[in-house]
Amino acid sequence: MNNKNSPEHPIIRLHPLWILIQVGKSIKGLFFFSIFLFLILEWDFNIFSINVGKWLLITFLAYNIISILLQWRYFGYYLLENELFVRKGRFLKEARYVPYERVQGINQYTPLLHKLLGYTMLLLDLGANEKEGSIKLDMLTYKEAERIKQHLTMNGATSVKAQNDSSENGISISKSSLYVNHYEISKEEIVIGSLTSLKIVLFSTLIFSTYSDIQQFFSIESYVNQILAFLLSSWWITTLVLFSLVTVSIGYGLIKTYAQYGGFVVNSDNERIYIHKGKVNNTAFSIPKVNVQALTLKSTLIHKLLGIVKVKVISTNSKEDGEVLTSNILFPFIKEEKAKKIITEMLPKFRINNDMVHLPKSSIVIKVIRTSYIWIITSFLVYFYAPSFWYLALLITILTISGQIMNGLFSSYSLSKEHFQMKKCFFSFRTFFTPTSNIEELKYSNNLFQNLFGLSSLIITTRANPVKITKLLDFPHENAQDYCYKYQEFIYSREKSRKSVN
Repeated sequence: MNNKNSPEHPIIRLHPLWILIQVGKSIKGLFFFSIFLFLILEWDFNIFSINVGKWLLITFLAYNIISILLQWRYFGYYLLENELFVRKGRFLKEARYVPYERVQGINQYTPLLHKLLGYTMLLLDLGANEKEGSIKLDMLTYKEAERIKQHLTMNGATSVKAQNDSSENGISISKSSLYVNHYEISKEEIVIGSLTSLKIVLFSTLIFSTYSDIQQFFSIESYVNQILAFLLSSWWITTLVLFSLVTVSIGYGLIKTYAQYGGFVVNSDNERIYIHKGKVNNTAFSIPKVNVQALTLKSTLIHKLLGIVKVKVISTNSKEDGEVLTSNILFPFIKEEKAKKIITEMLPKFRINNDMVHLPKSSIVIKVIRTSYIWIITSFLVYFYAPSFWYLALLITILTISGQIMNGLFSSYSLSKEHFQMKKCFFSFRTFFTPTSNIEELKYSNNLFQNLFGLSSLIITTRANPVKITKLLDFPHENAQDYCYKYQEFIYSREKSRKSVN
């Protein structure tokens, strides 16, 4: 192993612009924290509180700046023949030698500011679930990022070789004969996704919240009343204003959705799935197919009526680093049948079954009993402490009971020796699918009420980061036992085949 102080391997440092960016983020965080204190918590504006707040903010900012300077001072890396050397720290220094064979994938993220300055960042996935399961290399030039990827390929990072044959949209991908372009988000999907999301509601909430905050400092109520009186004085003015507000809200939703999901592309080869997304902040990453443990298909009531779902991947190598987000979204807005077809092409083990069995009607009783504490406690609190809000207790009771009735009527499942699949319904629809081979642990249980109706709950554990626990509640006890027997047979046959190979 080479010495880290060897002149043959000079330390590559972070660009000094990194300091300015981090200081800017600290000031931004302090600004919003100050707003939270004085506006949201309504902190009193007296001499004492202002002085205390001022010194607290100065102290915190000084600590952050010193911490940032130390981080910049101590961070560095260089590439050896068979390993990557990285040092980092603030008040405690740390040095690591990472063999290239540990690198399971390269995720590239380019925020807008980095893009304007001509820099990007890499997140090296080490395929581990611990805190140090990834390494972030920030403020890299595009040339340096490409050099790192090429070096990893040439020197033993076999798991990323398929990524580095050529480069497209910030991530390297294989152009072999097995490379397939599966999906590219369309303008229609972006429009539908933005119109059916909550971004329009959030925009309206933002306007009202801003007005409430300004009103605490300035007496603007009389001016607002005058403006409202003018706007309501004529039907055509009112119509024009409402139309303008709706147009701006829709525009906000479209811009937000386009910035987040514009250019969303899904490709794959025989080993990995490649995802690129974002028009403002670019993210490019890949997921090894062997690490995909399960899939979920989600849709709201509106999306269900339009036949649209959001598909998410449950994977063992999901890494997040504050800035570099390797999103688990496989398809943000896509027709359900189209999604199932692409999934089957891309992941042959994941053949989603359309013929599912509904839960027995008796499960509705169990579900209503299980959640009854919600509306009982709410009604009790409202009756004794806020009787004037009786309608709130009534609303919660109706939503809770109707939600559980929908859950019992529309939830379904499909169990076989090859797969586990279930669909839950509670004002939204969620389908979970995993091959039986990906189940780490399986158990079933039942309580007193379930016994009365011959029902059980099935609990499965799949490998993920963190571990994913899924429950199928209130379905026939015989089916639960039968699936457990099938799972035991599968485990036995798998172990037997492993021993025969050894």
